[in-house]
Amino acid sequence: MLLEAEKAFRQENVGRVVGQMEGALFQNWRKSPKMEAIRVNTFKGSHEEFIAMLQECDIRYGEVKTFSSTIMASGMVLMVYGLVKTAAPWAALAAVLVAWVKSRSSRKVIITTKDNKSIQVEGYSVKDVERFLEISINLAVIDTDNKSDS
Repeated sequence: MLLEAEKAFRQENVGRVVGQMEGALFQNWRKSPKMEAIRVNTFKGSHEEFIAMLQECDIRYGEVKTFSSTIMASGMVLMVYGLVKTAAPWAALAAVLVAWVKSRSSRKVIITTKDNKSIQVEGYSVKDVERFLEISINLAVIDTDNKSDS
């Protein structure tokens, strides 16, 4: 009987401690900044210069490893991350995209929105591009200059 009472006491205390830990973890999770991501496909050797621009602006990104049994058109796939709790999570990326397009006439950026519409960044302001990024799911970053072929 004493052994069963001791087991019950331990289980109750362990359950209480675990519950407190789970509660603390949940509270910290709720306070932590949420992230959103946009998939970026780079083409025709544009990835090195584009990544350099992302790094200059301290924009978080990660390379996505893709596997296929057929030849794929994109050179590299990236995920670019923005903090949702900031006032403008995509402002820095919008500035990079506009600068990318303006720096060379052979460069293009195409944004695909959640409702499957395509928008070419050319001619838009940083604020406009930022609004497009808020509803985007995919970007294509292209440099059509033949010298950048790899």
